[in-house]
Amino acid sequence: MSISLQLHSERCSVCRVHPATDWPDRRGDVVAAVWSPAEMTIVCREGAAPIDAIAAEHDWAVFQTLGKLDFHLVGILAELTSVLAEANVPILAFSSYTSDLILVKGHHLREASEALESAGHQIIFR
Repeated sequence: MSISLQLHSERCSVCRVHPATDWPDRRGDVVAAVWSPAEMTIVCREGAAPIDAIAAEHDWAVFQTLGKLDFHLVGILAELTSVLAEANVPILAFSSYTSDLILVKGHHLREASEALESAGHQIIFR
C-alpha cells in the first residue's frame, strides 16, 4: 500500500496545558488539540505556544496523510508508524476526522523521510 503524505512547511510545538485553560480562538495556529481530564495537549505553529504552558517541546515536523481517510479503512497509521519504528524514529501521532498526522522531531526528519520513501510512500513538500 502506497500512502501520500504532505510534509508541512512550518515546524510545530507540542504543548501541555491545564485542561481548564481558557484558550483564545487561535484556529490559524493550532494543528491539533487533545483533551483528557488531567491535561490538554495542543500542537501549534512553532512560536504560537501558549505562555502558560506547563511544558512545551519545539521543532516538530508534521507529516499529514493526503486524501480523505474513511473510517472503514484499516492499517493506514499502523503502516506508517511501523516503518518509522523500524527506522528507530520516535513519533507523536494524531488522527482527525479525515486524516492522520505524524510528528517527528526535526533532527529525525531526514531519516523519517528516507524510511517512508524507501517503503514506497510519497512525500509532497508544501
